Amino acid sequence: MNLIAIDLDGTMLSGKGTISHNNREAVRRAQAEGNIVVIVSGRAFQDIIEILKDAKLECPIIAANGALIYHDGRVIQNLYLDGNTVKDLLKISEKLGIYYELYTNKGIYQLENEKMNIMKEISSLRKKDPAFSEHKANQMMVTQYKQKGIINVLDKQEILLEKSLAVTKFFMISFDLEKHKWLERELEKRADLTVIKSDIQKFEIAHPKVSKGNALQAFANFIGIPLNRVTAIGDNLNDISMFCVSGTSIAMGNAVEAIKNIATYVTKSCDEDGVAYGIQHYIIQKDK
Repeated sequence: MNLIAIDLDGTMLSGKGTISHNNREAVRRAQAEGNIVVIVSGRAFQDIIEILKDAKLECPIIAANGALIYHDGRVIQNLYLDGNTVKDLLKISEKLGIYYELYTNKGIYQLENEKMNIMKEISSLRKKDPAFSEHKANQMMVTQYKQKGIINVLDKQEILLEKSLAVTKFFMISFDLEKHKWLERELEKRADLTVIKSDIQKFEIAHPKVSKGNALQAFANFIGIPLNRVTAIGDNLNDISMFCVSGTSIAMGNAVEAIKNIATYVTKSCDEDGVAYGIQHYIIQKDK
């Protein structure tokens, strides 16, 4: 029995944001042969649940870069940011004018005024720098707006007044590199959070113990599978920690070089059913 940990964006999902027929069938075949397939993503739990429902797949889930672990119908780990940390991050985001979202126990909180602010930032950067890709920036934001489980609010006071709200991830995105530098300096001083980067534009802030690697190791221990029987498949920087704890790692053909450099194997791209190819050639055939 193997534990197969698969990232979503840039890995299981195609560039169009869907799980292909071949990837779905590869997961089902792996499961039919006695392997456990866990989805390990920076996305919110509610979002992942809906993606799997659409694909008619049933898998354990590691969400929000490892903050939440879900298996066999129950949550077995949920690491939340401290409430005061969240209040500080709200202040920092507004001071810098950085778009933010809150991944919570109730859904993904998006603020209407933040959507307007990020569009202003994109427009401003396009005017300042002819090389800036407005199209790419807008596409990244479309991905954010298409998440499942979104709760739209008009003002941050709606968030602060929600007493039962617990935050698994504070997500920020900006295309302004000067803002990045200031934010990195501000956040690196703090011991009450960890910053996970999946793309250069994104800051994914969580409990200090959160990482895909920590969660994958905890889940493997929970179900009794040794790490040398764990295979991780991913494409970006937030996947490095799970590559480091896995016996085998498979980088996507479209992966960043940092991931390819440490991977056991490199498969095809996410638009060429790279997950299906990797499962068939580097897990199933390898075990025969």
